[in-house]
Amino acid sequence: MKREISVGILAGGKSSRMGHNKAYLPIGNESFLEHTVRICSGYKDLWISVDDPEKYPGLPYSLAVDEKKDYGPVEGIYQLLRHVKNSYCIILATDMPLLKPSLLQAMEQRLSGMEDCLILTSEGRIHPLCGIYKKTLLPAFEEMRKKEIHKIRLLFDHVKTVYVDLEDLGFSEKYLDNINTQQEYESLRKRECE
Repeated sequence: MKREISVGILAGGKSSRMGHNKAYLPIGNESFLEHTVRICSGYKDLWISVDDPEKYPGLPYSLAVDEKKDYGPVEGIYQLLRHVKNSYCIILATDMPLLKPSLLQAMEQRLSGMEDCLILTSEGRIHPLCGIYKKTLLPAFEEMRKKEIHKIRLLFDHVKTVYVDLEDLGFSEKYLDNINTQQEYESLRKRECE
């Protein structure tokens, strides 16, 4: 049975190491955000998490706006889970410009319905901003916000988390490369031209 899944894109980061909003960085003929939206075009319920809607004028998508400012991904995921229609939501950071729809489909196929989160790993590292989260986690996120817990990884020890290795899905770590600095961005652009 095909499970209805929502998608939430985290676009509200501070981009402090980059110096300006990463969501609008160009890659090819589209921005990082446009790329992420495009690879999620097969999903009907798509939301974008933003810290300030005024930074994203004219976006033709549903926005989930942070209530706690400068709180990080915990706030973004909480707001997305509050808004999405379906019981599971794929959560993606907008700064992974090499992400492919086939990786999202492979993650989705691993979902059993018994887990609270399905999180990708590679070479011993976990990737919490490319995973699937269940809407029933809302009380856990509310508790984290109440206790001022900012680290999303602290959630995984307290809920039913399934870790899936990227290589087991047939993908390399490069698909989850996230671009945080100008140097990483320039390196990405060089690779694109090769």
